[in-house]
Amino acid sequence: MSTTINPNPTITGTTSVCINATTQLTGSGIPAVSNPWTSSNTNVAIVSTTGLVTGVASGTTTITYTNSSGCTASVTVSVNDIIDWANLQFPGSGSICQGGTYTIYGQLYNTGAVNTVGAGVAATGVTTEFGYSSNNTNPSTWTNWSTATFNPSGGGTQNDEYMGILTGLAPGTYYYAFRYQINGCGWQYGGYSAPPSGGGIWDGTNNISGQLTVSPNITPTFNQLGSYCLNQTPDNLPTTSTNGILGTWNPSVISTNTIGNQTYTFAPAAGVCATSATMIVTVTQQAAPSGLACYQTATFNTGTCAWVVSGTQPV
Repeated sequence: MSTTINPNPTITGTTSVCINATTQLTGSGIPAVSNPWTSSNTNVAIVSTTGLVTGVASGTTTITYTNSSGCTASVTVSVNDIIDWANLQFPGSGSICQGGTYTIYGQLYNTGAVNTVGAGVAATGVTTEFGYSSNNTNPSTWTNWSTATFNPSGGGTQNDEYMGILTGLAPGTYYYAFRYQINGCGWQYGGYSAPPSGGGIWDGTNNISGQLTVSPNITPTFNQLGSYCLNQTPDNLPTTSTNGILGTWNPSVISTNTIGNQTYTFAPAAGVCATSATMIVTVTQQAAPSGLACYQTATFNTGTCAWVVSGTQPV
């Protein structure tokens, strides 16, 4: 009588996976017809009949492969944690002028090896970035991402808060969000939802990207004032430009006390997207008339900006 001893099968593939992600395991030989792959703890990971393992919760499970001879092989698969909750905290929308800055905030919460304790202490092992796009699409397709800064004064007693500053954007409409990563798992994107919801993982419907409008800076235009003669009563500097920009002047009043050119600078009102402007006002003085008779006198009229000659020739 002879006895056949079949070799045990082997399992190849990556034995670490993140929650909601998959890893493909391969068993040697011909798999068993029924249940060739099993998981010892389906609360941690499940496995398909072809060896595709899907992470369910953080922890470990034993994945067993059975070949057509009934021989088995097992490996331990570790399922890595992902973030429990994350968002785009604030603001949901806003506007700035070209050249301005815009600060945004995002928060996350997690328990486990990466644990957010709040109170201004950043959890270790978290990578956080903020990004933007001119297209209102899924943030996973965006390319403009920058490292976010931990905000120790935000987040309350449980959450960690991060902040980012959007700047240097050309006029237009932009969309922004945060993304978070732990344990080398895939990025998780935070979306905004108006209070009291507080937002959550981006889904494009309930938790969405923020929206920023960047307006161009308009150059104010004015009708030139002057020139004026010395000590002439000047016009008032207009507080609204000919193209509708409100603002103030420095100096605020034209002075005609001194002959020459003086520069007046216009500053747009707060919140108005416009540049500053200047106006150069000239003050002149006509020369006194010459060749007057001995009985004539010359007086300068500041109203007409002209010399007036008076006097009657004695008889």
